[in-house]
Amino acid sequence: MCDTPGLQTRDLDGHRGTERIPNDHDGPARHDFTRSAYEAVLHDVLIGTWQKWLTDLGERVDKRYDGTAPDAGNWTPEHSAFLGRLGSRLAALTGSLRPDGFSLRQAAAELDGIVQDVVRFTTAERLVEDTDDWHDESRTAVALELAAARLLASGAAPVMPRFAGRLSAALDLPEPTAWPRTVELLTPGSKVRLSSTVFFRPTTSTDDSRLPRT
Repeated sequence: MCDTPGLQTRDLDGHRGTERIPNDHDGPARHDFTRSAYEAVLHDVLIGTWQKWLTDLGERVDKRYDGTAPDAGNWTPEHSAFLGRLGSRLAALTGSLRPDGFSLRQAAAELDGIVQDVVRFTTAERLVEDTDDWHDESRTAVALELAAARLLASGAAPVMPRFAGRLSAALDLPEPTAWPRTVELLTPGSKVRLSSTVFFRPTTSTDDSRLPRT
């Protein structure tokens, strides 16, 4: 668990190693999922978006940088804007976990927002990533994706500690113990194991039986 003065923490680990995140049905005291809502979040968000992006990022790092984090190269205005966007996400996530504004729903939205932002960024950057004269800019784009993954690990620690621990390990980092003050690039040369790490799995029938029923 990531313990930080002034921030609330809440363990939202789900059943059999599957993480849960809040949805629109959450109230201030209850954080229950209907079975259908839980399945939708797991399939569409956690597996369909988060896992898909992290695996794809890992495969690109494996192929282009021999499984290690690249150093940033040339920066474009789009790169700087994306870094600023990540900083805004960090500020909003920090606010959602403070006692005077604590909201699991908002924290979940900001975590998912990090992933949604990086997926849009990656889609745009991949249009030119194989261009020979864009090599240095492509290194910066991948370095920023890894920075987003690092931020996701740190930001998820108070509410999804097992996921945060696995993601940190896949980025060659220790488990988060302090809240980030800024968005940080991954140290060049760090071993990246995203392509071989499974963060979320579909539920089994046994798992389903333990979920709240409507």
